[in-house]
Formats: sequence, C-alpha cells, structure tokens
Amino acid sequence: MPLYRWTGINHAGTPIRGAIQANTPEELKHDLLAQGIALLDIDQGNPIFYNIQPLFNKIATEHVGDFFQRLSLLLSNGVELVHALEITTPYLNKRLQPIVSTITTNIRQGQHLYTSLTLYPTVFSPFMTHIIASGEQTGKLAQALEQLTIHMQQQTTIKQHLKRAALAPLLTLSIALIMVISIIYFLVPHFESLYQSLNSPIPASTQLLLTISTVLHSWQGLIVVLLGLMLISTSSMLMRIPSIKRFLDKIMLHIPLLKTIIIQHNMILVLQTITIFLESGLSLATALEQAQKTIHNEVFRRELCILINAIFSGKDLSATMQTHTFLLFDKEIAALVHVGEQSGTLTQTLQKVIAQQQKSLSDRLHAITTLLSPVLMIVVGLIIGGIMAMLYMPLFNLGDVMR
Repeated sequence: MPLYRWTGINHAGTPIRGAIQANTPEELKHDLLAQGIALLDIDQGNPIFYNIQPLFNKIATEHVGDFFQRLSLLLSNGVELVHALEITTPYLNKRLQPIVSTITTNIRQGQHLYTSLTLYPTVFSPFMTHIIASGEQTGKLAQALEQLTIHMQQQTTIKQHLKRAALAPLLTLSIALIMVISIIYFLVPHFESLYQSLNSPIPASTQLLLTISTVLHSWQGLIVVLLGLMLISTSSMLMRIPSIKRFLDKIMLHIPLLKTIIIQHNMILVLQTITIFLESGLSLATALEQAQKTIHNEVFRRELCILINAIFSGKDLSATMQTHTFLLFDKEIAALVHVGEQSGTLTQTLQKVIAQQQKSLSDRLHAITTLLSPVLMIVVGLIIGGIMAMLYMPLFNLGDVMR
C-alpha cells in the first residue's frame, strides 16, 4: 500500500500532520474522518523511498508490545495517560524513547494518543492506531492496549514458529552453497594442474567444473557476483509492485506444502483481528474491513471483500461463508461461526478456533522441519559427492589410458 503524508484538523481546531498507509486517498479520508480528523492536504511519497525507509527505521515488534503492555498496566491502575507515558519512557528501547517523548508532548498540547501514533507509521501500524482509537473513543484505552498486547504476542509466537521452520532448510542450503563454492574455488585449480601433468582425457562434467573455477578466479567472476546481488535486490523491489505481487500470491497458493501454511497463517491473522475489534466494541463490518487491511495476500483480500459486502447488505457472516467457496475459511469454521452467531458468543467461539488453528499450525511446522532436515542433508551429500566424483573421474580413467 502507498504511504500518504497528510495534514488535517481535529474537532478542537488543532492542525495535525501525519503519515499513514492506505489503498487510495478516498480510503485515507474515510479513515481520518472516523478518527474525527478533517483532511486538508494530502501528498503521496515516493514508493521506492518508503519501501527502503522502514529497513532503516524499523523498531522490533517486541519493543512496541512492551511499550503497550507497560502503558496498559499503568492506565488500568488509574494513572493518568501523560503521567503513565512519562513513567514508561525510561524503561523502553533507546530508539523508542524519543518517539514516546514526542508523543507525550503532543498529548499535552491536546492531541489524542492515536493521532500522535500516526506520525510514526514505520513504528505503529494502522492496525495499532485503529485499536487505540476505538479504545480512546469508548473510554476503554487500557483494555484496548491489553488486547493489542495479547494480539502482538500471539503474532510474535506464530512468526517465531515460521522462522524456525524456515531457518533449518535455509541454513543447510547456505552451508551447502558455501561448501560447493569453496571446493570449486580452492580445490579444483589443484586438480587442473594435476590433469595437465597426466595428459589424460577430461570428461565433459569435469571440464565444466574447471570452466566455472576459471571464471570465479577472473574478473568475470566478480561481475557474476555483482549481477547476482543486483538481481536479488531488484527482485525484492519488484515484488512490492502490486501486479507482480498479485501474480506471486496466486503462484504460492498452488504450491501444495506451502499453500496450507499460507492459508492457515492468514486465517489466524484475520480471526485475531476480527476478535480484537469485536472486543473493542466495534461492528463486525468494521472488524472485517480492518482485517482486510491487515493481510497482504490479494487473493484473501478479495475474499474478505465479498464478506464485507455481504455484511453491509444484511447477511450473516456464517451464511456467506457457507454459500461461497473460500480458501481462507473452510466449512468447519463456517459451522463454528454459525454456532457463535446463534448463541451470541461469536468472540469466544473465534478465540477457541484461533487457539485450535495455532496449535495445528505449530504441529504442522514442527513435522515439516523434522522431515525436511534429513532430506536436505541427503541432497547436500549427493551434491558434494557428485562434485568429488567429477574431480576424480579423470583419475579413474587414467588406468584405461595406461592400458
């Protein structure tokens, strides 16, 4: 989503500036009006700059969650917001301290907490600011911060499971790549001089290794490395282009093993978002709209759009899930949502579904990691063994030449 810098005015007539991500200027105007801010001016920043900027200004989610948790604890014990911010600031991450100090100053001048947070979109996401805005508007800021903290902790746990599942294969493949390059760069040249002294025929596979080694030792090898780094950098930038991202989203949902993990992860994220907004006292339609902004897969965003339109037209959530085929929600979840709607316990039902899906995802990732590690070791062994066989093949043929 593009990032817009905006200037507005609140109910008290105080000018406010900020920066926030939105799909369109109309969506931004709608979000600001919901927060009691009239939009005066808007400017879309350079998309390349804002794609690179968060890499340098990013503060870990754990530090932001720690800030919200400390603030929630103080507010729930009756401490005034400004005083709570002052108490919390010295115990925060060093990069977060000046940001919270500025927010404290803005609140003293009459701004709301959520409008001050929008000034730092790389630190506080629109999802966070909407939750806090609903808490301030309903007078339940402490509860909103507590719910937000729980949500962030759950998301951190899921991300840790995903990282652990991806770390082992990546580490194994990286070590294999380093070993292969080391063999070709350091070991193959010694064999080349040996082949020349023996004056024996060299198989095509061995000749290919010699050619690669020669290229790596020349200036052409440096060009190849630079081109590889440029390709990786360009690919990461191209994947942020909406049309390319949509195409990649569809491709990834056709990979059998990856498809289930992507669906389950996004389903948990959507259900958690819906739950936290419902607990904050907002409507189901608003919760679905915010859930749509939270996920980045375009296929799932379109499915949520169908649900949003159905809710606005007066249909039940479960009925829409049952009459349409969604990748994100299967028939079992639709049945559970129906039970929750009929009994008036939709939030509690969704919380049980989330806990069940989190355990299922964790077990699946653990099983994949356990099975994938030995398979990768075998593959690495075959690659290293194949290279060594190519190197010694001319020596094996030496006996035939001598006979």
